[in-house]
Amino acid sequence: MNKIEDRKALLGVIDCLIKKIDRNSNGEETENIMKHVQLLSHKLGQTGIIIDDLTGKKYFLTSVKIKGGGPLHSKASEVIEHETKNLCQSGTKAFDTVLNELTLLNANRFRTQTGNRTSRILIQNLSKYPLIYKDSGTYSGYFFSSPMSAFQKTSEINGKNEKNTIEAHNGIGGIFHTKQTDTACSSAGYFSFTVPTPGKNYVVYIGFSSSYRGKSCAGIQIAGQDGVTDSFGRVAGHGIDPTGSLSRKQMYNLMVKSYHNGVDEYDKTEERTTLFKITCKFTNVSWNWFHIIVDDL
Repeated sequence: MNKIEDRKALLGVIDCLIKKIDRNSNGEETENIMKHVQLLSHKLGQTGIIIDDLTGKKYFLTSVKIKGGGPLHSKASEVIEHETKNLCQSGTKAFDTVLNELTLLNANRFRTQTGNRTSRILIQNLSKYPLIYKDSGTYSGYFFSSPMSAFQKTSEINGKNEKNTIEAHNGIGGIFHTKQTDTACSSAGYFSFTVPTPGKNYVVYIGFSSSYRGKSCAGIQIAGQDGVTDSFGRVAGHGIDPTGSLSRKQMYNLMVKSYHNGVDEYDKTEERTTLFKITCKFTNVSWNWFHIIVDDL
C-alpha cells in the first residue's frame, strides 16, 4: 500500500520538478513537467487526501497554509518555510542559499492558472563595491518578496556604515516577483541600486518582464550623478531620474530594451562603465530566472 505523505512532501516534489525545468532544454519534456507542476500546485489549495494523477501518490492536506498570487495579494512572509534572511547572503554558500530560497518561494506559491508567470531575480555582486538599494516599482503584477529583502547587509562605505546593501566580493541578493493569478498579465517591473565608486556614484536600473504572451525581456540602464552615462562612463544624457525612480513610461522603455532570442536557454544583455559592468542573463519560460551579475573591469 502506498504511504500517504503530507504537505511538506508534496512541496518537495514540486521543488524537484521546478529544478528539472531549469536544467532541461528539451521543449516537449519541459512542457510536460510544467503541466505536472501546475497540476500539483493547483492541488495545494485543496484539503483532505489528494492524489497525484500522474504518479498515483497520495497526500493529506489539512489546510491551505501557503498562499500567493490570487485575487488578493499575499506575501512571502505567509510561506511557512520562508526565511527572509536567506534572500541576502555573503560567503561561500551564499549563491546556493539565495537560489534555493527563490526556488522555495516559487514552489510554495499557490498557482491556479495555466500560463502563470513569475520572475526569480538573483543579484550576484562580484565587484569590490557594495550595492545600496535605491527604489523599485511594478509595471504588472507585484513583488511577492520585498526588493529590500535582497539588500539586508550593512557595509562600510567611506568610513560610515551603510544599511540596505548587498556586500562586495560575492554578496548575493534575491527578489521574487509574480503576476496576479486571475489576470492575463505579465510579471514585470524594475528595481534600482547605487554603486558607490571613488569620486562618483552610479545608479543602476534593472527592468524585467516575464511576458504572459511573447518573449521575456530585460533592460539595464546606468546613470551617473550627472545623468545617464554611455559604455565608457561618459555622461550621455538625462533620460532617467538619478534618484532611482522611474515613471511608468520609463519603466516600460527599460524593460523592453532586450528581448530573449527565443533559442538559447539563457539570453543576456550588458552595460558597463570604466569601472564595472552589469550583466543580466535571463530565461524565456513561465517561471523565469533573471541573473544579475555586477563585476569589476
